[in-house]
Amino acid sequence: MAAGVGQDRYGRENVIMSDINKPTRQVLEDGPFLFADVLDFRGLKELVVNYEIDWLVHFSALLSAVGEQNVGLAMQVNIQGVHNVLEVLLAPTHPVTRPLTSPSRGRAPSTVCPKYTRS
Repeated sequence: MAAGVGQDRYGRENVIMSDINKPTRQVLEDGPFLFADVLDFRGLKELVVNYEIDWLVHFSALLSAVGEQNVGLAMQVNIQGVHNVLEVLLAPTHPVTRPLTSPSRGRAPSTVCPKYTRS
């Protein structure tokens, strides 16, 4: 689980897990949990601002079997969800946006992402 790796590295109290489903007891015991829906732009923005979230790892998706049965929902989650996440992170209230696919060496962050403001 990706959250576990982040919790090990940054501390359980610093990694917030989220989902649209009720969390298991284990998830609740592992650290902070918030209900979050990538299709709810306002709710997502509130969470990022209110909890001063610096990094957002976006794994929202539908299993292929579910997506094949409900193509419209799959497209919403995969396209509108990504759009909402990027819009929240590009908002002036968020200090930095850096795509995970950016080069790790050889380029200054400001040339990869003009909104990068931290040294």
